[in-house]
Amino acid sequence: MLPSYTTPAIELLRAHVEENLAGVSDAERMTPGEQRAWLESQAAHHGLGKREVEAVYYVARPESVKAAATGKGVRPKTK
Repeated sequence: MLPSYTTPAIELLRAHVEENLAGVSDAERMTPGEQRAWLESQAAHHGLGKREVEAVYYVARPESVKAAATGKGVRPKTK
């Protein structure tokens, strides 16, 4: 669930999910490199830096991709 307020980074995340991820099967999903390139090109138009792009990229990746990238399962952080 997205917060009720907005920032350019949240808008980028929303656009990425709506345009590239929502309703897309795993076979049709952009590769991680394609996702990063799309995010970087969109971020340039909105004045976002690398830090924001990395945050959106990390949040938008499916859990299965995150697990494959680290070689381990994904566990939620707890304090």
